[in-house]
Amino acid sequence: MSNTAKVVAGATETPVWVQARNALGEATRRGYGLQSSYAVALNERWSKPNTETKMMWFEVGGKDVNDFAKEVNGERDAFYASCVEGLEPESIEYKRAHGAARTQWSRVRDIAAIKAGFKEEDTKTGTPEAPLDEYLPEIYLTIYKRIARNEVRSANARASLKATRDLLVDTWKVDISSI
Repeated sequence: MSNTAKVVAGATETPVWVQARNALGEATRRGYGLQSSYAVALNERWSKPNTETKMMWFEVGGKDVNDFAKEVNGERDAFYASCVEGLEPESIEYKRAHGAARTQWSRVRDIAAIKAGFKEEDTKTGTPEAPLDEYLPEIYLTIYKRIARNEVRSANARASLKATRDLLVDTWKVDISSI
């Protein structure tokens, strides 16, 4: 029995929830490998920047309208279609699968950019994200500015403005006097 089974002593069969947990764990591990394989395959398909746009395929935006973008976004749409194949378009399963497909596509693009040397992978988290000590002050500052721009604020917005200001000044040592 695998060390992930953790069943009650004396049980002769693996419980259904343990089987389900192990299956999902395996699917998750396999999923990352499949994302990586797909990213590598797309990097091979579009190995050089497009001559017209000077962009790599993973830099193409969803609303770009040039011929290269149509080709890349066509691949994205084909991927989305494969993720929802056989599901009723109005069903909750379809909507969830489509949302998951969007997330998968984003991850494939990130992995492709890393593998092509356009992005560095954060070795601490395994994702190409900024460290929290850089990210959080930026987000709080964005929130502070957004609330401060509004002349009319609710009681909750006023309290949020004060709390965000205190957080920026006290915790992150941001000088907001020049904002």
